[in-house]
Amino acid sequence: MFKGNKLVNWLLLIGLSMMWGFSYFFIRKGLDAFLPSEVGALRIFIASCITLPLLPFYFKKVPLKAFGYSALAGILGSGLPSLLFSFGQTHVSTSVTGILNTTTPLFALIFGVAFFKVESKWNQYVGVLIGFAGAATIILTQSEVDFNFDPRYALLIILATSCYGMSANILKSKVMIHDIHPIQISIIGFLTVGPIAGIYL
Repeated sequence: MFKGNKLVNWLLLIGLSMMWGFSYFFIRKGLDAFLPSEVGALRIFIASCITLPLLPFYFKKVPLKAFGYSALAGILGSGLPSLLFSFGQTHVSTSVTGILNTTTPLFALIFGVAFFKVESKWNQYVGVLIGFAGAATIILTQSEVDFNFDPRYALLIILATSCYGMSANILKSKVMIHDIHPIQISIIGFLTVGPIAGIYL
């Protein structure tokens, strides 16, 4: 959408990173008032209600196979992680969650190479490791970090980031090749998981 404007692209990336990071803080706050399943379902349902009205503006006929992959990406990229993070953060601090979340690009790279025939270079692995080390260093220098957590719940967060990694590869390899607008892809994903979340709530 903004191929010719690098500044706008950087601002969008920074804004997305901030929203993504703050979401784990708000999940933890939400758990003070709601059950983990309710927090996860609320995130999905609210996002669906905001996204679906955009459908008339971005509607385009989508190949059946691409629709199916978009729905699967919605489950792996939105539905399951919302629940897994909510349950995981009942026994894992927001700071540790932030560290574990940096494994997302690592899973994306591993799954891409293993299942989607994505060619990788050594500098990609170095970049992923530097990103993980940087995030961990920033968080570890904070004196209030709580490392007393249940490893079983940390595994739920790791499972969520692996879902993100698989979803990213599905979108890139199976959906984006059909020149479908990203917002329409999001709409299809939320059409899949949103009604389920609404019924549960």
